[in-house]
Amino acid sequence: IVNLGGLTQAHVGSDAALSAQNAVRVEATASNRVDVDAYGGTILGAVGLGAQVAIINDWTDQRAFLEESANVVRAASLTVRAYGNRDHEAVATGFAGNVVSAGAAVSRVNVSGEVIASIGNHAQIGGLAPGLTVGDVTVAAESDVLADGLAQAVVAGIGAGNGTVARRHTERWR
Repeated sequence: IVNLGGLTQAHVGSDAALSAQNAVRVEATASNRVDVDAYGGTILGAVGLGAQVAIINDWTDQRAFLEESANVVRAASLTVRAYGNRDHEAVATGFAGNVVSAGAAVSRVNVSGEVIASIGNHAQIGGLAPGLTVGDVTVAAESDVLADGLAQAVVAGIGAGNGTVARRHTERWR
């Protein structure tokens, strides 16, 4: 079982003032890749029991923002961007070959969290004097999720039973 949680954050504080000749970029980016594999088995015994479990839980957050009353007085451009990339795979494989056999394989990938980019209320973009301008303004929140799960269980014997569960769950981000 792998649990990922945390916050990647970039922000400009309240009442801060920024001025630049070139671009101002406020970016929070995180990329998580996890592969979990669980394999096991029993063979040639009187009784065989097996269980393989591969679970990934990812609830990481990415946030990029200008707080309330932050000021970007001058810049060629302003970018506020949050990006989250999650690529996860969980594989559970089991085998039991005995006179009496039972096996189970469980694979789960759960992904949730927030990806937020924003400019706070009363933030000022561009100065109040001539020549204090900000070019293009971009605010973007992007998320890429690839979640795969595979569960396989094979049992053989006079008394044999197995179960498999593969589940992928993603929650919508704002």
